[in-house]
Amino acid sequence: MAGLRKLKDKVTKIFKAGRKASSARRRAPEPSRRPVRDTSRKTSPVVLGVQEVAVEKTKFSHPEPRKASRIMPQELPPQYGKDTLVLQVRDPWWLFAYWEVTPATFERVFRALGDRAHGAQATLRVYDVSQINFNGSNAHRFFDITLAHGAASWYIDTGGPGRSWCVDFGVKLA
Repeated sequence: MAGLRKLKDKVTKIFKAGRKASSARRRAPEPSRRPVRDTSRKTSPVVLGVQEVAVEKTKFSHPEPRKASRIMPQELPPQYGKDTLVLQVRDPWWLFAYWEVTPATFERVFRALGDRAHGAQATLRVYDVSQINFNGSNAHRFFDITLAHGAASWYIDTGGPGRSWCVDFGVKLA
């Protein structure tokens, strides 16, 4: 018991010494006895205040956004005046085709067909060209899709994955 009491006394002395040292460190330093120089005579407080206000105004400012030099159209035009056909893969079983054929091209085709143009239908011909050099007549197989009047795009069911496809746009005669 006496050994525990001695140990307790030693620990208490150590803690008290630590507290005295930390409280001495925490005390604020005493003010120096040197006289303070007055620097307000060199600069005007009004100028300093204006500079502070100018800095404060620019602190969070952002540059003015540049105005666009030309006005962009809000919507895409319905036609571009160029004959084109684009074929895209939607997934392994479906393709998506969209096209534009100008009225001048239709007029030229119907003028060349003459009387046979009566009853002609716009058609997509889809060729299976898997693993061959396609020359226009050597496809493994093909099928036709008769298009509705005014159609400008179509989803095409390929029947299964793992094939290559080519698509023609044309008119099919009666």
